[in-house]
Amino acid sequence: MAVTYNGWLVTLSYLIAVVASFTALELGSRVTLSARRAARVWLIGGAFAMGIGIWSMHFVGMLAFHLGVPLAYDVPTTLVSLLPAVGSSALALAAIRRGNAGWRAVTLSAALMGIGIVAMHYTGMAAMRMEPPIEWDATLVAASAIIAIAASYAALHIAFRTRAQSTASVLKPRTGAALIMGAAICGMHYTGMAAAEFAPGSICISTPLGVDPGWLAGMVGGGSFLVLTMTLVASVFDARLGDQNARMAAKLRSVNAKLQARAEELAAQMTSEMRASEARVRAVVDSALDCIVAMDADGRILDFNPAAERTFGYARADIIGEHLADKIIPVAYRERHAKGLDRYITTGQSNVLGKRIEITALRADGSEFPVELAITVASTGGKPVFTAHLRDLTPRRVAEQSLRLRSLAIESSVNGILIVDHRDPECPVEYANPAFRKITGLSAEEILGRNFQALLRTDGDDAAMATVREGLRARREVRVLLRNYRKDGSRFWNDLFIAPVLDEQGDMTHSVMIVHDVTAAVAHQEQLHRLANYDALTGLPNRVLFGERLERLIAEASPAGRPFIVLFADVDQLKFINDTLGHPAGDELLRNVAARLQSCLREGDTIARMGGDEFVIVLTRTDVSDDAIAAVVNRIHETVAEPMPVAGRELRITCSIGVSRFPDDGVEASDLLKNADAAMYRAKRTAATMSRATETQSAA
Repeated sequence: MAVTYNGWLVTLSYLIAVVASFTALELGSRVTLSARRAARVWLIGGAFAMGIGIWSMHFVGMLAFHLGVPLAYDVPTTLVSLLPAVGSSALALAAIRRGNAGWRAVTLSAALMGIGIVAMHYTGMAAMRMEPPIEWDATLVAASAIIAIAASYAALHIAFRTRAQSTASVLKPRTGAALIMGAAICGMHYTGMAAAEFAPGSICISTPLGVDPGWLAGMVGGGSFLVLTMTLVASVFDARLGDQNARMAAKLRSVNAKLQARAEELAAQMTSEMRASEARVRAVVDSALDCIVAMDADGRILDFNPAAERTFGYARADIIGEHLADKIIPVAYRERHAKGLDRYITTGQSNVLGKRIEITALRADGSEFPVELAITVASTGGKPVFTAHLRDLTPRRVAEQSLRLRSLAIESSVNGILIVDHRDPECPVEYANPAFRKITGLSAEEILGRNFQALLRTDGDDAAMATVREGLRARREVRVLLRNYRKDGSRFWNDLFIAPVLDEQGDMTHSVMIVHDVTAAVAHQEQLHRLANYDALTGLPNRVLFGERLERLIAEASPAGRPFIVLFADVDQLKFINDTLGHPAGDELLRNVAARLQSCLREGDTIARMGGDEFVIVLTRTDVSDDAIAAVVNRIHETVAEPMPVAGRELRITCSIGVSRFPDDGVEASDLLKNADAAMYRAKRTAATMSRATETQSAA
């Protein structure tokens, strides 16, 4: 039977083999360098990780195999095939752990490991139960075993050479070895697959798993990559932790030696501690985000931290010893500063100590800026030392100004804006701008605290409000067109846009609703629609709208073959009236005729003005016999012929009517109209009450 392989899955199996080989080499180092208990943990865990990797390579390779018939694998047998892989991996790691690198020991371990891999492969092949059974090519089976043992020997040999070295130092050699070993493992697997011989007409009798092989390969491959990657990460982490522990132990030994050496030097030790304490205080001051400036009783600067350097533009070395007032206090406030300092030195009283105040400070470039100031005082050697903690308020002021501008923009917007609190189950309105109050006519007291839906008084727009509620539930932006009502009951069209406001956890706390009054735009759109679809003179549907309705009616009637009637009517005396009484009289006549024609119709019938003096009527009644049609036509003639007031006169007019019937006289709209039009002209020529399309065709 023809055998093919899925190239993608073959590649995936090779990658798994490479990663498993690299993991084996890495774990060889871990079981060698780790202590006894940790080594046992690495041996057991590593055996499972390596075994799963080798088994996954084999299983994905099996899934890459296509025989031309549906294949499946016996689950218990497939799982049992994992045991030899884990066992052979444990054997390999144990051999590396023992450290016997003699060629006899390595050869014996490689043989046992290779036999385990071969056992895994052919146990896995046994999971593919075929009828008739698979026959094996002994030469290829032996070749696959030799490849497995050779690959195992190479792996153990490389592992012994690199087991005591760190990953970083042997990364390239291990990677190259892993690529070669991966190719060898795949060679063993696909040689073993080639050893299988399938009789023509073979079928697989294993129970299908019901999972697409591609998905199964992806899950197995992904799972093995995850296990191997986690094992590698744990190995690298353990190696680094071991290195860190070793370095830490060395540092501790060094520190201990230093402490012992300096134990007898108590004075030096106290000095060291004082210096360390000062360094910590210095570090706190230097790392502070706020400006810290220390000043003595004379007003001279004692300390100036890096934040103060960045904020005021002075270098610490240049400003130490300078008068604080001359450097960072604007001229307008220096006298007040001097008086306050003198008062504290004299009386011990101050209006600013222990408080947070906002003042104006001075930069080195002469620019002034707002700061928040807090001053504390401590006594050093019986003299006061003042420490000023300053924070630049410029970013906050900019943010406040930006917030004011945004608030002004919202307040000035011509669109209504609502802010709704969704933390409250009632969803009350927290804010409404003046435009919303103007659009709705509601006062702030009538809006704030109420449920937003109560304010959007709709005209039965259940679907639109459902869209609003669904959008809010999904926490996404929503835009709908609503028919709303103002407080006075007048209706307006609301183009409503809603944007959710989410917190850091993704929960909606508020929503911003923008109300755009588009009443004029909607009215304009409706006017355009009417102009495009209705006759301006009579208000009847025009040729375009009638054509759409007729096409829709044909589509509905065609499946069941349901008949209907098309009447084509023409006013006989319109040209004469236009010529004698003028076009305004003709227009009045057409409006009257349109009204009388409409009065002759039943619900479901359609009438349209096609242009000039021509009207078309569609009768959808069930009775389409000649007698029924004649009755309708006679009623139309009688109604139109009644005296009609036009331009102050009473006129009597007539009309000619042609009839076509669906589907007898056509199944296309154009055919029905053409035949009815031809019948109308026949009626006009013969002065008949009406003419049928079939009569016209016969006469022709």
